[in-house]
Amino acid sequence: MKRAFTLLELLIVIIVVTVLLMLAVFLVQRSREAARRMQCSNNLRQLGLAVHNFHDVFKKWPKANFQPQFCREEFFNPETGGYGNRELYGILPVLIPYVASTPYYDILITQLGKEGDASLPWEKSQDSIATLQMAMPFAPDVFPFLCPSDGFAQNRTDADFGRTNYHGCRGDIWVDWKSKSTRGVFISGPNDPIGLSGIVDGTSNTLMFAECVIGNNHGGRDAPVRGGIAYGMPYGADAVPMRCLERAGQKGKLTGEQNHDVLTDSRGAGLCWMSGRQVNDQFFTILPPNAPSCSSETDWQDWALNSASSYHVGGCNVGIADGSVTFVSNDVGCGNLDQSALDIISPYHKTAESYTKGKSPWGVWGALGSRAEGVYGIP
Repeated sequence: MKRAFTLLELLIVIIVVTVLLMLAVFLVQRSREAARRMQCSNNLRQLGLAVHNFHDVFKKWPKANFQPQFCREEFFNPETGGYGNRELYGILPVLIPYVASTPYYDILITQLGKEGDASLPWEKSQDSIATLQMAMPFAPDVFPFLCPSDGFAQNRTDADFGRTNYHGCRGDIWVDWKSKSTRGVFISGPNDPIGLSGIVDGTSNTLMFAECVIGNNHGGRDAPVRGGIAYGMPYGADAVPMRCLERAGQKGKLTGEQNHDVLTDSRGAGLCWMSGRQVNDQFFTILPPNAPSCSSETDWQDWALNSASSYHVGGCNVGIADGSVTFVSNDVGCGNLDQSALDIISPYHKTAESYTKGKSPWGVWGALGSRAEGVYGIP
């Protein structure tokens, strides 16, 4: 006569099977995330190669905004002293020919080459611009601008202007979107772009791109640290970064006043891939990866202190100026964040714009973001 399972034996079998299933799910998820992280790295490599191909043609790097290809002499308005909306186009639009087929770029050039002021990067009144905006997020094989680990990167809304997870490095001194500060590799405003010779540290020691998660506030007041923006903050080179870092609260939420518009239109990190405004496609190497992003309550789109961020575990991918990619930990050294940049670099430099060369205020991470201070080896 066969002996039946006892209740204890049955419970043990159930527990073992449950543990094995949980382990299998964990391993599958881990494997999938490893694949997504590798795809993200490949995207950054493509962007790095695109920048170098761009340099081969123009002998200069792209700019953060005020692209010479768009801000041509015939479009200068002496009354305003500028180029109108053409100033607002950022890094990724000029890289289109080097990551995608030329017709996509022709759409943009045709529109921006018309007489009069150009369309805004986040304007949908022009069908050709709108077509290009919306083509990008859903053609990842054509435009390597999205990280597959970021669920918000794949969302589509009626107010969408095209999204990107990859932001250009503006350096280690907090300035506004068109400041004369030239610490990072992507020069902003009416300043001249740099060539490879302008990267004093050498391309293997200087950052070019980093991941930033798509801006979101989950529809409520408790905005997440990754993707939210803490605003109403002191800002600029005389601000103390620790005050921004302290806005990281419990359970990955920001404390205090937050921005509630970061998922409603072009405003917010990565929500308009064509835009060269600071909040949309730039980051600073001041706070470590996955730290809060902060800004002022007024002009916050132009003064945004975007921190590098990702949904990978423990840090984020970054693109190096030599075209390589590495992973930087959340624990990377950032120096003493409980003082301002001007406190550190004074009395020899009274303004952030005058501090173009010299040691970074923010340790290894800051030095990697600056093209003018020697640091050797990636952490």
